[in-house]
Amino acid sequence: MKYLALSLIIILSVSSCKKGEEDPFLSVRSRKARLTNNWKLMQMNISSIETNNFFGDDVTYTVIQNYGDNNLSIKMTHSSGSTLEENYEYSKTLQINKDGTYTTITSTQGDVETINDYWYWQNGNKKKDALQLDKIYNIKELRKDKLVLTWESSEETTYSAGGFSRTTLTGTMTFEPN
Repeated sequence: MKYLALSLIIILSVSSCKKGEEDPFLSVRSRKARLTNNWKLMQMNISSIETNNFFGDDVTYTVIQNYGDNNLSIKMTHSSGSTLEENYEYSKTLQINKDGTYTTITSTQGDVETINDYWYWQNGNKKKDALQLDKIYNIKELRKDKLVLTWESSEETTYSAGGFSRTTLTGTMTFEPN
């Protein structure tokens, strides 16, 4: 009976280690050990909806960005129905270091941008389900060989002359070790 109770306690404490909705059930590596790695972007999906209202008329722009195989595809749609599609050569790496620093290297059509900054767990060292980089990312999945970050934001501006502008953004990025 003692062994049954001890086994139940161990199982419950191990299952509480799972933080992200798609994290492994059990990992011998800590979240920080799994996070600190040199990651390469494998897939990205971003959706942005911007609505502007001036003089009672809504004008909406929808932008969908998809990334895969070193190609960023952007499709912009205006509420009138007109559409613009563009494709870019694109790549991104994310080096997360144990000392609390990170480096992102983004290449778009050969133009390279490097950012060096500090990262930290957004909601403290206890929960570790959100990460502060250039913005706050929720960690949907964290394995030694896969990192999935999600985010969403919205912003609304009201103009004194009347009207408003509202933008909603959601995204998911999937990384694998580089």
